[in-house]
This record gives sequence, C-alpha cells and structure tokens, in this order.
Amino acid sequence: MLLSERHDCNNDQYTVNDYRSQSCISGGYYMAMKLTRAYLKPLITRSNKHMLDSSKVLQIRHKINHRESTKIGRLLLNRKYNSLCIKYGCFLPLSARIGKNITFPHGLFGIFISQKAIIGDNCCIFQHVTIGSNNLNGSQGAGAPTIGDNVYIGAGAKIIGRCSIGDNVRIGANAVVTKDVPDNVTVVGQGLRIIQHSSTLDNTFIPI
Repeated sequence: MLLSERHDCNNDQYTVNDYRSQSCISGGYYMAMKLTRAYLKPLITRSNKHMLDSSKVLQIRHKINHRESTKIGRLLLNRKYNSLCIKYGCFLPLSARIGKNITFPHGLFGIFISQKAIIGDNCCIFQHVTIGSNNLNGSQGAGAPTIGDNVYIGAGAKIIGRCSIGDNVRIGANAVVTKDVPDNVTVVGQGLRIIQHSSTLDNTFIPI
C-alpha cells in the first residue's frame, strides 16, 4: 500500500501517515500514564504503609492494656510494640489514655506522648508532635495535657504542661501551647494567637 493512498472512513479521508500519527499519540499517552502510575504507586504505598503500621501499633496497645492475650502472649506483644516504637522513633506509653478513632496520617514518626496525657476521641495527630508533661518543681503549669475530642494537631506542634485543649480545636504546625484553649478555635504560632469560630469545626482527616 502506498503512503499517498487515501481511504474513506466514516466519510472522512485519512492517509496512512494520519493513522501512524494517531497511533503514536495514543501510544505516547498510554506510556505517560503508565510511567506516572509507576512513579506514584510507591509513594501511595509508603503513605498507606505508615498508616497501617500506626493502626497496628494501636491494636497491639489495645490488646496489651485490655489483657486480650495470655501472659506469654502479652510479653511477646510488648516486645513487638516496643520494637515498632523504636522503629518510628516515637514514645507512646501504655499508661497514656488515648481515645477511639485516633488518626496518624503520616505514621508515628517522632511523636512523643506523655505517660499521663489524656487524648479524646477522633483526634488527628501529624508527625513530630509532642504532648509532654511539665515536671518542674514549683511550676504553675506542672502536669500533663488533657486534649478533647475531634482535635487536629499539625506537624511539629508542642503541647506542654497542665493545659486543657477543648473540643473541635485546630492547632497549627509548630505551634507551642502551654495554656488552656477553649472549644472551636484555631491556634497558630508560638504567641498562641487564638481565632474564635462561631460554628463547630469538622476536623475529619480526608486521605488523598
């Protein structure tokens, strides 16, 4: 067949060169999509793996605290629990009171929670967050934080000492909190600038 020969297709005329150009475009698009998926798949898998590992740690923690195993089983679970905490460089003591449906979107990397801290339900905690106690003698803020329900804590935030965080609160990244925070507010910066909201905030984590 000659390249200059033309063919009718749905009353339109195409040359062989036209067919080849169209197949090259579709093939190039297919390859581009395939490469994009190949590049994004490991990233998505890593993110999901961190979340799965954090949920695994919480499940083990629940089994140990509620004695859902034999004595030897709890000993093995303790070893596994400690190894996972060491792996992620986090401190998540069994004595800390943590509520239901807590989310760690980026895993447990660098997260520190005090032994006497209290965390409510449906909270979302990002990486490198510190919820620590103030153990200084004579300090007015001595003690551990109490965090309410549906609280969103951004990456690198520090909540230190005997302070109470209300429900539906958003704490911005790298914010330092040492005082009580009321319900339905956003806390940003180290100067503890509080933004009051008239309506209830929805802090549900929505994965990408």
